[in-house]
Parts: sequence; structure tokens; C-alpha cells
Amino acid sequence: MLEKFRVENCPDYVYYIQNFLTVEEENLLLKSVYNVPQTKWTQLSRRRLQNWGGIPHHNGMIPEAIPQWLQTWIEKVAGFQVFSHLPNHVLINEYKPNEGIMVIVEVLGNFLIFTVLEAPLRWTIILIHDSHY
Repeated sequence: MLEKFRVENCPDYVYYIQNFLTVEEENLLLKSVYNVPQTKWTQLSRRRLQNWGGIPHHNGMIPEAIPQWLQTWIEKVAGFQVFSHLPNHVLINEYKPNEGIMVIVEVLGNFLIFTVLEAPLRWTIILIHDSHY
């Protein structure tokens, strides 16, 4: 399914999906992100964070339910068949203008994920299978 998004002249595991979200989907996602209770936001240095799916713990993840609005996007990404199972953890970072945005690096299952999201929603998501890192 991802083959048509493969980036030429790059390693065979690099894909680019232009216009992953429609304008309508972008508006719905932003509305959903900002309509959560303030208690879902954690203030960090130079950014705010929403943590969905569980609380990281030294003995493993303490699971919690992912809301349906977010589950829809998990399923959309999973539809590209890059995961052996549905992702169960999502971090949403908010950066203010001119604060700079850093690449977020996470490990999910067998994938190392580099994600950059800017507003308006411009996604850069790089998935690297564990055999490549």
C-alpha cells in the first residue's frame, strides 16, 4: 500500500504522503485537540503535551483508553499497514510560533518514528523499521 509513496533516490524505507489530511480533516483534528480538558495538557519547557493511551511507568505502560476522535487517526495511519498491531500510544505536542520545533523521536513496536507537526497541520512522519536503526 505504501509503495506508491516511496521516495526515489532514498533508502527503500522512506515514504512521503503528501496531503495526508484534507482541510476538513485538519479542522476536525484541531478542534478535537483543543476541545480536551485542560488537565490533559502537560506544560513542558517550550511546549505543551497531551499523552493518550497510557502513562509511561518504569514497569511498563499504565494503559488508558484512547478517545474515538484520536482512534480514527490511528486507524488511518495503521491502514498503510506499517504496524503489526494498532498503535496504543499517542503524544501530541504543541509549539508556539517562533519557539522552534524539534524533531520528536519515539520507538513504537518495531519502528523508530520521527515526527514533526506544525500548525497549520504540516506533517513530516518518517517511519524506520527496526532492521534499519
